[in-house]
Amino acid sequence: MVVTTTIPANLGDIPIKGGKVATKFSFQNTGKGNLTILKGQTSCMCTVANISKVGSSISPTITMPMGQGSSGTRLDITLAPGETAELIAVFDPMAHGPDAVGPIKRDVILTTDSTETPEIRFSFLGNVVR
Repeated sequence: MVVTTTIPANLGDIPIKGGKVATKFSFQNTGKGNLTILKGQTSCMCTVANISKVGSSISPTITMPMGQGSSGTRLDITLAPGETAELIAVFDPMAHGPDAVGPIKRDVILTTDSTETPEIRFSFLGNVVR
């Protein structure tokens, strides 16, 4: 299975007191068989994400794993060949406190049942400013 994504280049300057910022990633199963997204996780507690498909509800909220043995949010979302989905990542610039300014890079990582594409990583960049 192969999954294609459309990734925004950069969120640019993010005002620390400007509220949460969302970015959207579109992706598609370009393989010949079903692709199941087993679980997801974010790289930091300041970021959460959800997946939706046309005609279906939004997934459970994907978060950073907390605690020993935690391996991410269970999803079990299947994409048929050619099917597209969207991942919406939400970054909270105040999550690390009012002095946490500077460049950021955050990831949302999905684990799949594919041997060709066992992991799909969505990344975004930005610069938190006062």
